[in-house]
Amino acid sequence: MAKDSENTRKKILDSAFELFATQGFHDTSMSQIAQKAEVSKGLAYNYFTSKEHLLGDILEQTFLDSMASWDRLMGKISTISDPAEKVRVMIDFYIDQLTTNQNFYRLYLSLLLQPQVLANLKPLLEKLKPRTDRIQEESYDLFRAMGSKDPEAEMWFIKSLINGVLLSIITAGDMIPLERVRQLLLEKYIAVSQN
Repeated sequence: MAKDSENTRKKILDSAFELFATQGFHDTSMSQIAQKAEVSKGLAYNYFTSKEHLLGDILEQTFLDSMASWDRLMGKISTISDPAEKVRVMIDFYIDQLTTNQNFYRLYLSLLLQPQVLANLKPLLEKLKPRTDRIQEESYDLFRAMGSKDPEAEMWFIKSLINGVLLSIITAGDMIPLERVRQLLLEKYIAVSQN
């Protein structure tokens, strides 16, 4: 019985995630979520008191999964001695994250443009802040190891490039020659960083 309950909860979460990502948070109703999950609206409300509750659970789980991926990345990077290779592995990680988690990034970008929705998620963001701060510091450390004069700016520069790739993926989809873009980004950034 508990397994059925967990499966139902997951179906509702997955349905909400897909609908929020593809048609937007405000344009998605609990009725649509229930219909997609093949449950009654009342049952959906038994599991989640509101769309905001659903969104909070989706973001928390996705952030926790992302942080676990980051921890695995840092474990891998800790075994590499060449700083440029460390950055290469990090860039590959970010591009891979973009390609495998497009719905999450589509949802997250749309939420960034809706401050009123993000305001409701403030407790969640505060809860995750110590981990996200640690990830930022670990990113800065990579660039310090490469001899960067401004590791913070360099990390944000790389993230900005990758966010540009993300926007291109979301808006142009399969038209983007992603593997060639990845290779070019690696070649240009690693070449510049080694000079």
